[in-house]
Amino acid sequence: MLMTKWVIEEFDRGSGQLRGRHRLAGLSDDDVKSLLGLTDLGSGDLYDIPEASLAELSLRFGLPVLPKEFEYLLGRES
Repeated sequence: MLMTKWVIEEFDRGSGQLRGRHRLAGLSDDDVKSLLGLTDLGSGDLYDIPEASLAELSLRFGLPVLPKEFEYLLGRES
């Protein structure tokens, strides 16, 4: 069984440009559903991350986040 690889994509709020992509090794589809409050991920490619879930991901993966400056989206790695 293939495991989906998840990433956080970081976009500059001012310009909208992609600033970075962070791989989230070991994050499962069930983890993502729980973080996003979803029962089904459907076929979406990018998902908004609730603030509390962003903080949890930051702690779990050691990612520095600046939500006032950047927008963070959770996505499947292509």
